[in-house]
Amino acid sequence: MSSMSLFSGIEHINTKPRLDNKSFTAMFGSMTVDLTRQPLEPGDHTISTFAMFGAVTIRGPANIGLHIDGGAIMGDTSYE
Repeated sequence: MSSMSLFSGIEHINTKPRLDNKSFTAMFGSMTVDLTRQPLEPGDHTISTFAMFGAVTIRGPANIGLHIDGGAIMGDTSYE
């Protein structure tokens, strides 16, 4: 599953217990990814983020192993 924000703002709310193969991209916009509303399976999870002239913010629970593969060009990726 992928989500993309182009010249806009998006709030993505996760509804799946596994996060593998998810990617989030913001170009000239912003995206907030909320991983706190759906209980996640125990173990490690991997997601990809990319921001170009924009921002991707990941909100996640403290009790999971989350690996973020990310990049930014004149943008920002952050984890709360």
